[in-house]
Amino acid sequence: MTPVDVRDIAVSLPDVEQHAALGADPARTQLVVLQHGMLRSPWSMWRLERALEQHGYEVMNTGYPSTGGRIEDHAARLRQELESRLDARNGPRPELHFVGHSMGGLVIRCYLSQPGALPAASCVFLGTPHRGAALSRHYADDWAYQTFGGEAALQLVPGHPFYDSLCAVGARRVGCIAGAAGDGEGRSAEIPGDDDGRVGIDEAQLPEQTDGVILPIAHGRLPIEDASIAEVLHFLRRGKFGASSVERRR
Repeated sequence: MTPVDVRDIAVSLPDVEQHAALGADPARTQLVVLQHGMLRSPWSMWRLERALEQHGYEVMNTGYPSTGGRIEDHAARLRQELESRLDARNGPRPELHFVGHSMGGLVIRCYLSQPGALPAASCVFLGTPHRGAALSRHYADDWAYQTFGGEAALQLVPGHPFYDSLCAVGARRVGCIAGAAGDGEGRSAEIPGDDDGRVGIDEAQLPEQTDGVILPIAHGRLPIEDASIAEVLHFLRRGKFGASSVERRR
């Protein structure tokens, strides 16, 4: 277990809020597939995993070596793990939902863009740089970024051919949650406009999204804050976000 994992466990320990009206529909069998971001592990999604389970969802929270290989490799790993999980089940195949944080959202999109991918009922993206991240371009020539980030980190640079391989997300419901400082200037001087410290608001949007919301949350905390977890629950249950006191996007 790495120091990062220990930290992710520590910040995920508090009990999650209960939202009785946002529990999973008991008449449907539903599986939520989680994918963490770069330099993280499934522990970073643990609080969200617990919240989903406590609200009646089955959850698959698997990891991938984010600095070892390309995003396509991580998507292939997700495909294998998902198919194995479904093959081991008894009973009807569940309705599938996907929730990805940061680069994990690109892993999900890459999987869904492949022939034979299982259809998604809904997808929620937390701070995912859907066309790349300006911050990655800023650090692309840095030795440490290249060495420790690996091939996938370089794919986060805007304009990388990887983005041409992605199809529009074909789920019936597509929600994008962006983090922000809330001051119009953002947390990073290297990112145009407001941002969450890693990804700009505009970078976290999709043309095909059916709803979007901007929360005053830093990038790394998007999977663990009560406000963002509540929005994920709201979207999965009702197909739209529930925030009324924050900026929304469609």
